[in-house]
Amino acid sequence: MRKVLLTFAIVFTIAIANTAVAQTPYFQLYFDEGLQEASADCPGPGVLDTLYIAAHNFDMWISAVEFQVDYPVQLTWLGDAAVGSDLVIGQTPTGVAVSYQIPRPCFPSTVLMQVTVMWSCDDCVGIPAPGAEVVINEWPGEVSPQAVNWQTEVAIDGVGMTSLVCAQVPVEDTSWGKIKSLYH
Repeated sequence: MRKVLLTFAIVFTIAIANTAVAQTPYFQLYFDEGLQEASADCPGPGVLDTLYIAAHNFDMWISAVEFQVDYPVQLTWLGDAAVGSDLVIGQTPTGVAVSYQIPRPCFPSTVLMQVTVMWSCDDCVGIPAPGAEVVINEWPGEVSPQAVNWQTEVAIDGVGMTSLVCAQVPVEDTSWGKIKSLYH
């Protein structure tokens, strides 16, 4: 009996170790093409820039997406360009639906849109912490931003993430003595 229990325990442990942990699918706006910068400082008024909206962790082929983006006053929206699609309904500030004739792989991330904006701020002075927010929201009337699974035609909810203009981390005035006292 002990051998059976030991064998079961070993097989169970190996099965758990090999099971992939599902990650939450989400949409994020980036300030760089490499999808690394989710925050940026104001470069100055009148500067044209391209932002990138990507879907992450959907782990499927997607045939459509729908979402909406709230832009802060520091960014003036000028236009959208869907990546890999000719069928676009709407615009990111009011709600956009994008359909793909050829499904897009979303393992683990895919750039969906390029957004052209014009910066309308001089610097980060006067922008309260944590910063001005660029938020990806649900398509109007839906519960969350969504991507459609190409094989099952089921809409999968994602999380709309927040990017920051002039991200600021509040800092408290202190002394080295107070900091050192935290570690004693």
